[in-house]
Amino acid sequence: YNPFGGDAWGTPTEGGALGAFVVFLMALWKKMRWGEFRDALMETAKLSAMIFTIIW
Repeated sequence: YNPFGGDAWGTPTEGGALGAFVVFLMALWKKMRWGEFRDALMETAKLSAMIFTIIW
């Protein structure tokens, strides 16, 4: 049931997980190197830590 109309696929968490998985597949398809992937994960972790620091 979706109170805003239309068909609901799932929760926002499930949608975010699906989006992250699709981006990961796109990175593999474009032959992203493991070093680049590690750097992207580290930057994501830093940004998440900064956001949580601001929120808390």
